[in-house]
Amino acid sequence: MADWSTRVLSAEQKLQIEEAIAKAELLTNAEMVPMIVRRSSEAHESIRGFVLGTLLGLMTSYVLAEFFALHGYAYLIPGLGALGFFASYSPSFARLLVGSTERRRAAEIRAELEFSRLKISRTKDRVGILLFVSEFDHQVVVLADEAIAKVLDSGTWSEVCSMIILGLKTGTFSSRIIEAIGKMGNLCAVAFPPKSVNINEIENHIIVKD
Repeated sequence: MADWSTRVLSAEQKLQIEEAIAKAELLTNAEMVPMIVRRSSEAHESIRGFVLGTLLGLMTSYVLAEFFALHGYAYLIPGLGALGFFASYSPSFARLLVGSTERRRAAEIRAELEFSRLKISRTKDRVGILLFVSEFDHQVVVLADEAIAKVLDSGTWSEVCSMIILGLKTGTFSSRIIEAIGKMGNLCAVAFPPKSVNINEIENHIIVKD
């Protein structure tokens, strides 16, 4: 498990989540794959952090030179630029730099990429579901394979996403994702009931990546 994830997920909690997946899949033919990543993308936060820091340095240097005759403070420009860059790695600061719309789009792009990498569409009946969580960005995306997507649209999962985001914000991630997985099982149970022989086509693991 990646070191950063220990802030939100212990080894014991990881096992509890995997037990929740197995329990939820008893109700349905769907295959659920929860995944948590550190962040969706670093590009926007880093660039904007550097730009913001540099602008702050320019303004501060101008004020010091213009009003206080302190011309030797030009080093504030690169200094604050660098400070802004490193501050962008603070979750709270980064979320201020990049709006929720852009963070959402970055999470959607990363989720689509991981859906393909993990080959979630390999299930026989096309009933795989990726539950993608970006911890740094406070974003959650649910991507369902074509059989499920035809019956349950993206709006179906809004409560699931809200549960997990609340968990990230309040430090209750493990209990919230367990609750969300149970909710997903119930949502899928009616349209996609378990088969008489309910083969587990995807291992019941939570995937942790940077």
